[in-house]
Amino acid sequence: MSHQPDVIMCHGFPGSGKSTYVKNTYTYPEATIISNDLSKNALEDFEKALQENTLIVIDNTNITKAARKKYLEIAEKYGKIVDLIEFSTNIEHCQIRVLHRQWQKFGQLFLTGTDKNIKDSHIFTPSALYKSRKNLEQPIRREGIRSIKNIVVPSPISIFSNYPNKALFLDIDGTLRLTEHLPNKYPTHPDQVVPYTDIEKMKAKINSYRKDGYLLFGVSNQSGIHKGIITEEECKACMDRTKEILELNDMEIMWCSHQSVPVRCYCRKPQSGLGMYFIEKYKVDPAKSIMVGDMTSDKTFANRLGITYIDVKDFY
Repeated sequence: MSHQPDVIMCHGFPGSGKSTYVKNTYTYPEATIISNDLSKNALEDFEKALQENTLIVIDNTNITKAARKKYLEIAEKYGKIVDLIEFSTNIEHCQIRVLHRQWQKFGQLFLTGTDKNIKDSHIFTPSALYKSRKNLEQPIRREGIRSIKNIVVPSPISIFSNYPNKALFLDIDGTLRLTEHLPNKYPTHPDQVVPYTDIEKMKAKINSYRKDGYLLFGVSNQSGIHKGIITEEECKACMDRTKEILELNDMEIMWCSHQSVPVRCYCRKPQSGLGMYFIEKYKVDPAKSIMVGDMTSDKTFANRLGITYIDVKDFY
C-alpha cells in the first residue's frame, strides 16, 4: 500500500481519545482537521479542503454508517483515498476522559453534563455516550474505505499516576452507618444515625489509614433527595452527624442527589463522577487508593477508577 491516503477518518465514542491522537500525530506534517466542534459546516469545509491537495483528518465520532457516508461520497466525487482509524475503548473509560477534560479546561466537573451558562463540546450528558454505544455501526471497507486500522486506547487511569496523594474512599450507608433497620435504608434525621459496628473499632481502623497518609473521602448515592423523601439540608445534617460521632470532621463527603433510574448524571455510583471530583481536586492517584463499600455499585465504581476495593465485612 504505497499511496498515502488523502483522507483519514476517525471512528470512536465521544471521549475515546480521537482528538488527542490527532493532535499528537498529525501536527507534523500539518494536516487539515475537519471537526464538528471546530466548524459550523464541517461537510462544506471538507469539500473545500479536498481541493487543496493536503492531508485531511475527519475528527468526528463517525459512529454510524449514515454519518460516514456523507464524507465518503464527497471523497469519492473527488477521487480521494480514505483510510479509517477505529478507536477501541469502553464507555466507562470515555466517561473518565470526558470528566478529566472538563477539569483541565474549566477547573470543575459538570456532573449532569449541562450548564446553562456554558456551551462547549466537552460538556455533554452521559446519555450522549450511551446513545453512541447503542447506535454504533462497525465500519467496513465496502463503504468506500481503503483500509481500517484499529487502535486499542489505553486505560485513562495512567493519567493520574503522577498525582502525589492517596485516599480512603468510604461509602456511607451500609459502610459507616447501619441502615437496614430504617424504612428507607438511610436516615432522614440526624437522630437516626447509628454507626455500622462498634464505634471504637471503626474509629481505630479508619485512623490507621489516616496516620498512614490517606486522605478521607465519603461518596454516597442519595436519590431520596430526588424522590422528595429527604431534603438536601436534612441529608447534610445526617452526614454531619455521621462525621461527628465517628470523629471524621476532616472527611469531605460528596453525594449524588439525582434519580436512580434511568441514570442521567456522572455522579451516581457506579458512575465515576464522585471519585473523579476528589481525584482531580486533591490530586489523588487511584492506583494507590482504597474504596470501602457494601454494594456491587461500590465495587464497580472502584474498579472503573482503578481503586482497590474492600468489602465492608472485611474492613473493620
